[in-house]
Order: sequence, then structure tokens, then C-alpha cells
Amino acid sequence: MLNRQTFWQTTLAISAAIFLPGSNASAKDYFLTIGGGYETSANQLSLERNVIFQQSVLATQRPDRPSHEVWFADGNDPHPDVQCRDPKFEDNCPLARRLLAELLGDAETVDLVYRNNEIPNLTGPADLKQVKQHFADLASQVKAGDRVLIYTTGHGGKARRAGRGRRENQAKTNPYNTSFVFWNNEPVTASDFSGWLDQFPKDVQVVLVMVQCYAGGFSHTIFEHADANAGLSDRPRCGFFAQLHDRGAAGCTPDADEADFEEYSGCFWGALAGKMRDGKVVVDADFDKNGQISFAEAHAYAVIQSDTIDVPVRTSEALLKQYSKLGDATTKAKSAAKKDGDAAGSESELLALSGPIKTLAAGCRPDQRAVIDQLATKLDLKAGATVEDVQAKLRQAEDKLDSANSKSSTATRTRRSALKAVRNEIYDNWPELQSEWAPLAVELATARADEFVTRVQKLPDYATLGYAKKREEELIKASMELERDKARVERLLRACETAVLAANLAKVAKPEILQRYEELLRMEEEGLADPSHTTSPSAAGGN
Repeated sequence: MLNRQTFWQTTLAISAAIFLPGSNASAKDYFLTIGGGYETSANQLSLERNVIFQQSVLATQRPDRPSHEVWFADGNDPHPDVQCRDPKFEDNCPLARRLLAELLGDAETVDLVYRNNEIPNLTGPADLKQVKQHFADLASQVKAGDRVLIYTTGHGGKARRAGRGRRENQAKTNPYNTSFVFWNNEPVTASDFSGWLDQFPKDVQVVLVMVQCYAGGFSHTIFEHADANAGLSDRPRCGFFAQLHDRGAAGCTPDADEADFEEYSGCFWGALAGKMRDGKVVVDADFDKNGQISFAEAHAYAVIQSDTIDVPVRTSEALLKQYSKLGDATTKAKSAAKKDGDAAGSESELLALSGPIKTLAAGCRPDQRAVIDQLATKLDLKAGATVEDVQAKLRQAEDKLDSANSKSSTATRTRRSALKAVRNEIYDNWPELQSEWAPLAVELATARADEFVTRVQKLPDYATLGYAKKREEELIKASMELERDKARVERLLRACETAVLAANLAKVAKPEILQRYEELLRMEEEGLADPSHTTSPSAAGGN
């Protein structure tokens, strides 16, 4: 009879052979990128730049040039499909025209311009039907040991309530069944997308990197129909997601400054490339010091470094939240005498989400330990900080944010009131401007531009509006910084929770769940390396 240690070594070896490709000269990677907004006005420049950056990463990291199909916005259609902000707007647009647009139009969109996308080697448009068919076609082509790596950068939607809000159906709603929206405003839900992935053979691994709003819902594609209550899917897949399932993500902007794009996606691909999109070299993402950057390490680097409101997640966390438990910090173990490892005794000894965070970090894998250690440093926590300290810091961050949001809301109302007053003064002086496209507007923006600017700037409420706008901008900026501070604390607290759940899993889960968890970790800890020149990672060690 096998002893326990031998049993687990044998089990993990068998599962690795089933789920993970070994050294296989014929193994191939297939990359599939789906990007862009759901229409031209929602297809921001940053989405295009995300795709181009990923292409550059693969070009340097994969000289073997694996298959990479890119489906973006309207594809090769010559019509404009990318929204940009004109960086020279103030220089090129006369002041009179700017005043007309900002005071009587929409100040947030007046400097927007549109052009056709500049993504090279496009496969086609991000059309739901075409991409869905491609998934089916690819599923019939891939072979044992191959990998399919899918990257999405676009917009996402919340999970919809079953029965459109009917009380009797609300209990059936899956809050993780969020969506990714294709061009022409066609959404695919996590459950439907899971069905697309089910077409791939059981010996083909799928890796997801998704950065749209509410992307975390797709972490549940490791479950049947993206429903945790339905059990784990029998298909090997893992993934990394920029944001929680119930929050919008950062990163969608029409601004041309590359520095504005260093959110989750930029950090993730930058870590794998060893260089950020602005050229900055990444030197500290190899947390296990093995000379290679894994997907898990790239994810951890993004969690640590991205300065956004996002709280990124990964599939192994979804498994832990479903199958592991937290101990009760207020209750002492009642079964000290039960030390033979039986279920009752083990469950009574569950670790609680409490105590020194250094202790939790010590039991983690290198990438997860780095998240806890480095975020604690970024948050200026003391060496002996506890989970309770982190929780207190989160409450403080929430209180500060609530106060700042209240102030910025008041400032917005003040600015709107001042704008309304200025508009009324303009209409008193030039009643014709109440009609859109009035001939007088063209005259005031051209031949009478100097007169118009002088008279507007002398209006009683114009100076008040300028002060109100500046105050609103300052307060909104302060609120956003506090939102980012809060996200850092939430990331740290989530990392601590993950550490506890990982430590407790063996005490509450069935052997087959433990096996699948180890398999999932190994998939997450692979990287961009050509699978035909690599061997499967060895059985994972302890946490």
C-alpha cells in the first residue's frame, strides 16, 4: 500500500501528464487577441495601444513567430474607428471656437478626433459571430500539448439579473456571469464564453488574460458554465484578470501619452517582456529567481506596480474562494486532542484571517509573498503589521474617500451652476446662439472672434466658472488618488486572504480538489516560452 506522501507524488505526476504538456517538439502555441470598443465613440486609443504593445512583446519574446490572430474593432474597414484626444487642440483651435464649444457644447469631447486603427497584421473585425466561428475552427485544429492564449482588451458589462429584475428569479442570478462586449455592441457572457472554451480538447491548455471592466467574472470559466456551484470544468484553463467581477476597470483613455497606459495590461505584458511600453526596464519581476518570468509573476508584478483603481484576480483565487474556508478569529480550536488529521479535527484548526502579515507571507509561493511584502512597504506599514492593521487601514481609506467624494460632488454641482449662469449671460447677449448651428456662431468664431472672447471673459460669472472648474478638477484628482490608495489596501488584504485560504485548503477540501488546485497553480506558473522547447514544471512545492 502506498503511504500518503508516495500517493500524492504519484497522483500529481499523473495529473501533470494529463493536464500539462511536457517536452514536445510538435507542441504549438496559438495566440488570439480580441480588442476594441463596441463602437467608434467607445474605442479609445489606449485599447489600440494595448494590442500593439502585446504584439511587440510577442515579437521579442517569441522569435519562432507562433500563430497570432488579432480581431480588433471594425478590422480593416477604412472608416475611422479609433477615438483619440488631439494633443495640439489648444494650439490649433482658436480661443473663440474653444469658448463656444466648452461653454455651449460638451467640454469633455470638444478635443476628440477619430482615425482608422493602425494595428498591423489584423485578422479581422472583433465581430462576435466571426470570432465564435474561429474558436470552433481552432478547436478542431489544435493537438495534444498545444496551448491557446487569449487576450481581451475592450469593454465589459456587469452580470445581468435573471428575469430582468423579477424577485422570484433574482436568487438564480450568477454575479460572476459578466460579459465582454464585441464590436457593434454584441456581448458574450462568461457562461457563453465558457462554452466556447469547452470546444477545445482536454489535453489543450487555455490561458486567459482579460482586462475589460468586470473581467473578474471570467475567472469562473474554470467552473462548468462559469458557475461555481456546478463544479470544476474538466478542461485545463487558467487566467488573469485586471479587475473584480463587480467593478469597472481602469485604462480606457483617448489620451496619447503612453505614460497614462501603465495599468494592469501594460504591467503584465511589460513584466513578461522585461520592458515597459515607455522603455523602462523591468528588473524585479522574477520573484522565484529562476531566470524566467511566469504568468503568475507578471500578474503579481501588475498587482504590486500598477497605479490604478483595479484589484486584479486570478483563477486559483476563484478556486480557493469556492472550496476553502477561513477560520474564526474569535474562536479557539476546540479539538486539540484530534491530531490524527481527521476532517473534524482539521477544520477546527483552520487559520483565521488575522495576525502578523509577515507570518502569512512566509508560507506563500514567491510571487504571492512578493505581493504581500511589497504592498505592505508601499503602504508604509510597520514591520510587525497585522491583518487587523490592514483592515483598519482599509476603513480609514474608505472614510477618506467618502469624504473626498462628497467634496468633489459638491464642487461639480457648483461648477454646473456657474456654467448655467454663464450660458444664461451668453444667451442674454446673443440670443441667436440658443439655436444649434446658428450663423452667428460662425461669425463670432471667425470675423468677430476678438469681440466675442473679450465680452465673454468680462461676463460677471465667467471668473466664477473658472475658479469652480479648477476646484472641481483638484478635488476629483484627490478622490482618484484616494481611490488608488484604497485599491492598494484591498489588494494587500485580498493577498492575505488568499494566503490563508491556500493554507486551509488541504484541511477542508477533497483530494481531487487539492489535485486540481496544484494543476491550476502549475498552469499559472508557466510563461511565454515556446512549449516545444520547454518541459512541464515539476510538481509544485508547498505554499
